[in-house]
Amino acid sequence: MDELGGGTLRLGFPIQTLTAKIERTPTYCRKPMQYRSLATTPTEGVTHNPAICKQVMLRPNEVPALTNFSQARFAPGLVAAGHAHSDMYEVFFVEAGQGTITIDGTPYGLSPGVCVMVELGEVHEVANTGTAELVLTYFGIRSA
Repeated sequence: MDELGGGTLRLGFPIQTLTAKIERTPTYCRKPMQYRSLATTPTEGVTHNPAICKQVMLRPNEVPALTNFSQARFAPGLVAAGHAHSDMYEVFFVEAGQGTITIDGTPYGLSPGVCVMVELGEVHEVANTGTAELVLTYFGIRSA
């Protein structure tokens, strides 16, 4: 076996096989790692209520099928008005606070540690019903 090609690696597979696998790796997998911190991520308003602040850690097309990865902070009494998405699923994870998510007219309690997945087309509204800030980490996944 020569050192630069042709032959079998000690692991037991041909070098050509390894090369072929690397060449078939999607380009998004070859991007450098991304490192972000909430401490340095700017704050912006949520589309459904600009008074609700969010920090977007990942934006569309940074990860295939991911529409965003964000954290939102609702002051007491704030509501993200009811809306639906025809092109994405949305997942919410409660970090802190108390609230309600109403999905197609049915309210569900939000408290730390709760995770909610909203299906395509489901009308959902999020409200802070507590006395402290409601903190949600959330992301969207594009439908196929």
